[in-house]
Amino acid sequence: MIYGYARVSSKSQEENTSLDFQTTKIMNYAVATYGEEIAKENMIQEVISGTISPYKRPLFSEIYNNVKEGDILIVTKLDRLARTAKLILELIEYFREKDVVLMFTDLPGFGTGSKNKFSKVMEAMMAAMIEFNKDVLLENMQEGYYKAKKEAEAEGRKFGRPTAHSQKEKEIAWKMKQNGASIRTICDKLQIRERTLYRYLSEFRSKEDGKIMKQDEAKVIAGILPDRPKLNLSDLNNYSEDEIKQLQSVINQWYSNKSSEDKS
Repeated sequence: MIYGYARVSSKSQEENTSLDFQTTKIMNYAVATYGEEIAKENMIQEVISGTISPYKRPLFSEIYNNVKEGDILIVTKLDRLARTAKLILELIEYFREKDVVLMFTDLPGFGTGSKNKFSKVMEAMMAAMIEFNKDVLLENMQEGYYKAKKEAEAEGRKFGRPTAHSQKEKEIAWKMKQNGASIRTICDKLQIRERTLYRYLSEFRSKEDGKIMKQDEAKVIAGILPDRPKLNLSDLNNYSEDEIKQLQSVINQWYSNKSSEDKS
C-alpha cells in the first residue's frame, strides 16, 4: 500500500494551494516510480506546525502506527516530516525496521527505499551533525558555567543558586510560631510561602520532638532499671534479653499513654 503525507503549518498556506502542490508532486512521483496511484484515503494532508513533534501529530500518527511491511510512504521534503536531524533519523530507522519504504520526492536518492551510497552518506552526515551540535552545546554550557564562577569569585560573591532563607530566618519563624503568631503573619513578615514555612516548622518540630523523646527515654529507663540509670536505648547490647523485652513493653506503653494525654 502506498501512502502520501503533505503538511503545512497554517491555514494561509493551505489556502495558497501549498498542500495541493505537495499532493500533486507526491501523486506524480508514485505513478512514475511505482506505476500506481495513491488511493484518496491514503493521501494524508495535515495542517499543523512543524514545531509539533511528528509523534504528536494526529494524522501522521495514524500512518506511523498503521504502516506494515512492504508499505510505501512518500513525502516531498525532509522538513515536511520533521524539523530536526535527530527526528528524521529516528523515523528513518523506525520505518526501516518495519520494512516500510520512505522516500522523498525532492531527494530521490535518499530514504529507506534507496540503495545508492548517497542515502547512507547523508544519514551518516546527519548523525555526525547531531553529535557535533550536542558537543558544541555542552562546551558552551561549561564555558558559561566556569566564566560565571570565576566572576563570582573575583567579586567575592557566593557562586551557585542562593539559599532561599537563612538558618536565622528559619529560627525566627519557629520562635514566632511558638509565641503564637499566625501562619499568615509569619509568611508576610519573612516573605515565605505557606508550603515552605510548614516545611521549616516541621524540621524544627522533628528536632524538638527528638530531644524530648531522648530525655523521656532516659527517665523511663532509669525508673525501670534504677541500677542502670546511665544506659539508653542505643546501648541495647549491654542489656540482657529479658531486660530488652521489659524495656520495649514498658516504653511502648508509656509513649501510648503520653500520646493519649497530648490529644486530650
